[in-house]
Amino acid sequence: MLRFSQCAALVAAAFFTASTAHAGTVQVPLGVPDASGQAHASPTERVAFTLSSEFQRGETVNGNPSGYERSVPLDDGTVCTVTLLGGGRVQRKRPVADEGLFGSIHGIFRVTQQGRVGALRWYLGPSGDQRLAAGVARPPVRLRSATRRYVLYSFKLSNNAGGTPQEAACLKEQQRSNGALKAAVRSARIVQTS
Repeated sequence: MLRFSQCAALVAAAFFTASTAHAGTVQVPLGVPDASGQAHASPTERVAFTLSSEFQRGETVNGNPSGYERSVPLDDGTVCTVTLLGGGRVQRKRPVADEGLFGSIHGIFRVTQQGRVGALRWYLGPSGDQRLAAGVARPPVRLRSATRRYVLYSFKLSNNAGGTPQEAACLKEQQRSNGALKAAVRSARIVQTS
């Protein structure tokens, strides 16, 4: 079974070798465990999801991806950057909401919205100043095995103004992006690349 830290590191390291599409579908690597349980980015499988054209691919800083970003000028002349990260992993156990809490690749959050789109069960909610979303489904038959029974999609919406005077204004801008977060998790699926 994959440890949370392994999956978080995989997702962080692999996120943005993604396609640079700005409107429509974006693709990021899918984390798949090998025989020893170590997580690796699949060379042929990717997580695809819908992303609003307001978001542009962020820069990579010190080897770490910054996600997909929406920059908004604030009244005081500063810029608020709202960031959306997304990814997924295949795992053995089915993730479930426990007493209103859900654990995703990006952390634990309180479920405030949930639903179903086809076979995908999705969850959305706050975790501190961030909004997290997760989706759970069965992977395609070509990926299924005893250790690959479920896919967990994970998304995080955050901003760059924590602890600054611009924090309140930037949180409002982040809230305006909640629809993009919900659309991303509801549209998550695995696609095969050549």
